[in-house]
Amino acid sequence: SIPVSFLRHLEEELQGEPLKSVVLMTDSQRHWDVKIEGGRYFKDGWQEFCLYNQLGMGDFLVFIHQSQLLFQVEVFDPTTACQRLYSPTFHRHHNCKGLEKRKVLKNKSTSKRKPLDFVVGLAAAGETSRCHVTLTSYCFKMKFIYLPMRFSRTNGFENRNYNMTLVDVDGMSWKVRLSFNRNRRQCYIRRGWSYFQVANNLNPGDILSFQLLKIGKRPILKCYGK
Repeated sequence: SIPVSFLRHLEEELQGEPLKSVVLMTDSQRHWDVKIEGGRYFKDGWQEFCLYNQLGMGDFLVFIHQSQLLFQVEVFDPTTACQRLYSPTFHRHHNCKGLEKRKVLKNKSTSKRKPLDFVVGLAAAGETSRCHVTLTSYCFKMKFIYLPMRFSRTNGFENRNYNMTLVDVDGMSWKVRLSFNRNRRQCYIRRGWSYFQVANNLNPGDILSFQLLKIGKRPILKCYGK
């Protein structure tokens, strides 16, 4: 369950509403939507997260508040105190030999740091962190998709290019490129977008909703289906 003391740090983001769901992410960059019951307790999605990451009794978990309701989860072995690393191919590594593959939990103070100490970037709350896009045949012909001007401007995407992560409704992540068109004053998703379209069986006329989960050097956008 989520400590009551920690929920106070989310009051501004929740805007008086009860906590209903969070997004969990490991270093494999895969994401899980987990439902919250009673404002504190992990329910739907939590068991899948535990099974996929092979969590067991005694495992030590550190939840790092990244932004909005996105949490990076680090798992430490209770016996070796080594962090379990998950590769991009989602295979688990137990080898704690060598500094390049080891992160040792030196003391308990790590888990007692205030949640806000871990914030990488806070996406704008409310409607400024969300937008809706209707796919046109042009999107499929040119293999990219424009995002609304207001969304680009309010979230600081103007005049910038980013490598970003796009997350689909199944929690799978895709690496794409976010670029800016100076003539149109509008940002668009290109490299990697065509693969996302095909994998999610998208068609002209589909309406997609995007939610900004994280800003920073590599933004994360959640894409909700048709």
